[in-house]
Amino acid sequence: MSNKLRRHGRQEFASKVWLTWDRGRGLEQSACRGLDISSSGMRVASTEPIPAGTLVNFRVQGTMFTGAGSIRSCTHERMRYAIGIEFSQAVRWDPERYPVSVARSTSSMPAYQPPEEPAKTEEATLAVEQ
Repeated sequence: MSNKLRRHGRQEFASKVWLTWDRGRGLEQSACRGLDISSSGMRVASTEPIPAGTLVNFRVQGTMFTGAGSIRSCTHERMRYAIGIEFSQAVRWDPERYPVSVARSTSSMPAYQPPEEPAKTEEATLAVEQ
């Protein structure tokens, strides 16, 4: 979904997110990686699919942010599943109350610079000239 169509702005994040849900034969748990988050939902990367409509409990590692929500989308992307979770009405994410690890963008990484050559000493220069 385009950011223009979203009700709330999203922030990239890279925190680990634990999801728990009932598959009908007991509880399942999966460790996911956060992709983006807003006040009403988040998107995580998972190694396994979770069907749309599934109710989940979540916990964002390193914060006190926990709650429940439902899977709105699950799409296969580059050897992983991108899972969209809409928080239940009682749950809202507040970045000041629940700060998350911000994703590192490759564009903000400094450009590669080769190491500097060691300075030539007078002795090394004489040896090369002879």
